[in-house]
Amino acid sequence: MLCRSFALKTTRKFSSRLFVRSSLLSFSSRYVRRFMSEPKSRTIFIGDIHGCLSEFEHLLKKLKITPNDEIICVGDLIAKGPNSCGVLKLVRELNMKSVLGNHDCQLLFCGEHLGFIPKGSCTLPSNCYGDPSKTPEHLELAKQLTKDDWTYLLSLPLYLEVPEHKVLVVHAGLVPGIPYDLQEPADFMKIRNIVNGRGSESHNDGVSWVSLWNGPPFVVFGHDAIRRLQTGHDWAIGLDSGCCYGGDLTAFIMPGREIVQIAAQKNHCPPTSPIIPQQESEKINPNSSL
Repeated sequence: MLCRSFALKTTRKFSSRLFVRSSLLSFSSRYVRRFMSEPKSRTIFIGDIHGCLSEFEHLLKKLKITPNDEIICVGDLIAKGPNSCGVLKLVRELNMKSVLGNHDCQLLFCGEHLGFIPKGSCTLPSNCYGDPSKTPEHLELAKQLTKDDWTYLLSLPLYLEVPEHKVLVVHAGLVPGIPYDLQEPADFMKIRNIVNGRGSESHNDGVSWVSLWNGPPFVVFGHDAIRRLQTGHDWAIGLDSGCCYGGDLTAFIMPGREIVQIAAQKNHCPPTSPIIPQQESEKINPNSSL
C-alpha cells in the first residue's frame, strides 16, 4: 500500500520504525509509511492543530507524554491559528509524525511559488493546490519558515499505516471501495462527502464518506471541523473538533481508545460554514474490530 510524499534533494531521515519502497502510482509516488518496530506504550493521534500552539502545548501536558509514546498528527498543522511556526517547531522537536493536510500542501505550493523550495518539489495534481494569490496567509507564513520546517513538511505522506493497531491515518478521508494507490490524491486531503461514487469537498450533496466506510482498516482522520468530533462510526474516528474556531483540540489514544480534549482559549478565526451537530446517539462502539 503506497502513499504520496515529497522530498528535497537532501531528504529528512526518519526513524527505524518506517520503511520506504517505490510506488507504481502514475503521479510518481515515492514513499510508503508503515510502523514496523517494537510497540510503543501508547500511540496518540492528534486532530487538526491549525497553528494553535498554546492549546497544543496544554494538550500534550494533559496527556503526560513520555519518550515511549508515538504521536501522530492528522495534518493541517498550520494556518488559521496564531502560531504556526511554533507548532512546526514543537512537532519537529518531539519527533512527531503527521500526514499532509490541505493547508500544509498549500503552504508547500506557496513556498515553491516564492522560491523557498526547489521548483518541481510539489508534483501532486493541480487540484491539490489553490492560487497562491488567493491564500495570503500561506504566502506570509512561507516567508517565516526555516529550512528544517520545509524539510519536515516536504516529508509528509498522504497517509500512514499503523499495523500495530490496524489503523490508517489520513487527513480528510478516502473513497470506499477504491484501493489506496488508485485514490485521487486530492481526496486524501479534501474529501468530505461521496457524490455519485466520487469524492466531494462539499457537505451539501451526497453523504459523508465515513458513513459508507465499513473497514478494515480503522481510519483516523481530521479536516471535517464542521462536523466536529466524529465518534459514531465502527471503523473510523474524525478528530477535527474545530480548535481554531473556538472548539476543542482532540487526542485519541490507542490502545484503550481514550479521547482527551483541551478547549480552545479563544475563537481564532470564524468558521466558513455552520456547525453540523453530532447525533446524540453517536459514540465509540467498544466492540468494533480494529
